[in-house]
Amino acid sequence: MNELTILNIKVRQDAEGRYCLNDCHRASGVENSKRPSLWLENKQTQELIEEMAGKSQSRNSCFDGKQPVSRIRGGNNSGVWACKELVYAYAMWISPAFHLQVIRAFDALVAGKITPPQYAIPKTYAAALLEAARLAEENEQHKVEIALQKAMIDEAAPKVVALGILAAAESDKGVRDAGRELEVGQQWVSAFVLEHKWACKEGRKLKAAHYGRVNGYVRMCPSTYTDKVTGETRVRDDFKITRKGIDRIAHHIAKRKLMNERRNEERSLMEAN
Repeated sequence: MNELTILNIKVRQDAEGRYCLNDCHRASGVENSKRPSLWLENKQTQELIEEMAGKSQSRNSCFDGKQPVSRIRGGNNSGVWACKELVYAYAMWISPAFHLQVIRAFDALVAGKITPPQYAIPKTYAAALLEAARLAEENEQHKVEIALQKAMIDEAAPKVVALGILAAAESDKGVRDAGRELEVGQQWVSAFVLEHKWACKEGRKLKAAHYGRVNGYVRMCPSTYTDKVTGETRVRDDFKITRKGIDRIAHHIAKRKLMNERRNEERSLMEAN
């Protein structure tokens, strides 16, 4: 069976024919600001899913009673899985250029262009030379197509990067602000990121450690400041905790509070007996 391929990235399907939006996100090459989980939180996305889910229950529905979207947490198939119509909607949310690539990928899939071509083995030296020339020409044409695709993506890239910067600026927080939001204080947050290897100390300042960076919990953000001595504007890297990292810490705090509450309840029961 042919597979959907977008910009040389294979997009997996689940047992009900839905496509993996995480694979689509990887094919788009954009950053965290366009990941599927954020798209699902969009109001228009939710309205579209509700409309499609309602129609999936009707007899004449093309969904045959299947849900248009599924979200799996953990395991080998974790991610967001969506029907073809939602793949189009997600691609358009990422960028017009990527939306066009997805349309072409589905057109190629329907037309059966995904199947690798079968080449005949040349029987003579002359035939081999002709075949080599033909393959070289096809390769050049493929390079041209890739260059055009890259140009379209590059054209949309500044807008995508700008949106990513704005999203990051709103969600990333320093240790002090994270401590205020989580209501645990700056020192507690500092101790947590050091204990869990999200950060390391560089002098008196925190620096994003490898584990924290690769998991998307923390990052270093360039910022400008005015030198008090020279008055010049300088650039420095500030330690920031991402929204994913803050959510992870909040989960840890909630789990710890729940355990403490259970211990207190057990202690109260023992004292009562």
